[in-house]
Amino acid sequence: MVEFFPYKRRMTQYKNRYTNAYANAIDNVDDWMSSSQQSKEDNLTFNRQHLVDKCINLSGIPYWFPTNGATSALCQAINVLSKPNDKIIIQGWGFIQPLQSILWMNRQVVFCDSDVTGLMSVDSLLSALNDHPDIKLIIVVNLGGRISDIKKIKSLIPPDVKIIEDSAQSFYMGDGGIIPGMYSDAIVYSFDLGKRPASTGTGGAFATHNKELRNLIKSNSQHGFTNKIDTYNLPATKNTMDDTTASVIHEDIIIVEGTKTRDIQRENYKFYKENIDREQLGGENKICSYSGFFCKTTNSSEAIKVFNDSGIGRMPVKFYPSAANYKPFNTYPSTSLNYSKRLSEEYICIPTHPFMSVDERDRIVEISNKL
Repeated sequence: MVEFFPYKRRMTQYKNRYTNAYANAIDNVDDWMSSSQQSKEDNLTFNRQHLVDKCINLSGIPYWFPTNGATSALCQAINVLSKPNDKIIIQGWGFIQPLQSILWMNRQVVFCDSDVTGLMSVDSLLSALNDHPDIKLIIVVNLGGRISDIKKIKSLIPPDVKIIEDSAQSFYMGDGGIIPGMYSDAIVYSFDLGKRPASTGTGGAFATHNKELRNLIKSNSQHGFTNKIDTYNLPATKNTMDDTTASVIHEDIIIVEGTKTRDIQRENYKFYKENIDREQLGGENKICSYSGFFCKTTNSSEAIKVFNDSGIGRMPVKFYPSAANYKPFNTYPSTSLNYSKRLSEEYICIPTHPFMSVDERDRIVEISNKL
């Protein structure tokens, strides 16, 4: 079986390194109150600060805060950059998590269409802004390793409209090109089990160029406490990353760098692009996240059966809903979502991870061309 998410292969290959990272974090963990409220300004224990320093170095984004997941980070970003009942624009195709976060934070969804890359359609975004001039926040989701042109988007929207970049599938690793978070007001990341770099469970982060914004996120993620333990803001919750998770993610970043994981994924992606004779998702996969290679099928259900029977893990893009026909989101205002709907019905996603053999990769191409 060629897994789409190679959990077992990854864990088997690097089990000792993850175990050592976990053990070292347990041995070196600082007391929460003494380290987070009394010491340096960032108020992070050793292992979380170690991870944050690494992320700052890779991304060039100066202010980070590690959370227990990307969903927590996104909810906090929505909380500090908008108010209850505010309208938020998001593209009409993608994973359910950012949509749920908008509703969870008691905001209203406005959908715009996706484009041929699966990212937000700029023309559709501008149309949605024209229809809803009271918009104050846009959530742009980077899907499948592709990176949205936030610089272009920012130049076209009103100056008071904020942008959150959901880059759960596109963590920057110093690869060159457009850097996620370079032009957005805030950016959130995921380090869950299916990503690379990853934890052995879950984890996420918030990053920004705005120190005050980072401090608000941090306060909202630590029961509302500021740097002084007797000063806090309400309402707030706790959704911070634990030290053991931070240590494992830091170790996985080192593994990804040392094993040239992304170079291997890029080679797999290039091989598919050159050898699969099917319509492919447009644009360039700049980051090579876990999400794999998108190609069109004539019959998605039949394609899934063929891959299953052949022992090939795949992700039907129906796993990414179209807001046009997915409850409870189909009642919300939107521009035309023609391409979002097409993406959700016609495309399938096949693995690009570096744990496949050459024979397995060749077999995936052969099967894809027979669909």
